[in-house]
Amino acid sequence: MQKDLKIIHEAKSFSYRIGHFILLLVCILLIFSLIFLFKQQLQNLTSFLGILTLVFGGLIGYKMWQNKLYVVDVESDSNIINIRYNDKNIAHNISSNIKMTEVTLKNTSSRAGFDCELKMRIDNKNYVITDTFDWSLSEMKLLFEYIKHYKNESLSDKEKFNLSRMTEKIKKTHYNKT
Repeated sequence: MQKDLKIIHEAKSFSYRIGHFILLLVCILLIFSLIFLFKQQLQNLTSFLGILTLVFGGLIGYKMWQNKLYVVDVESDSNIINIRYNDKNIAHNISSNIKMTEVTLKNTSSRAGFDCELKMRIDNKNYVITDTFDWSLSEMKLLFEYIKHYKNESLSDKEKFNLSRMTEKIKKTHYNKT
């Protein structure tokens, strides 16, 4: 394992990240509206779109809340970990001993395929890293393995399984940001 780690990205603004999720919600609503229009069931359209907005709006609202603390860069010398993150649009830096960093992989897969998020906890702040914007699965995997290695923590069976699924998806993906 390399001693130094440096993962750097260009920071995306909070409005860009929020716009991504709002656009997703609008597309979902538009698709279902068109389906209803073609089936000519207009009497149920308003109530159905209201329920759909609440369900998907709630899910997307949760994703927006998760992205409030957005990790931009991570650097480490195997002892101290430095993180540059945005709290909405305000840039912050945090440094901590790598031994005080908690890291977990959460499988967020659905029937559509494998997906995962990296959760970090440093100084009582929780950070969620996904491959939605800048981060790739390769970088998430590297960061997870790096922290586990330098904390001298062994991997659980669940973590090994998630890492193997990540590796499979990385190999299958023809476009992979590194």
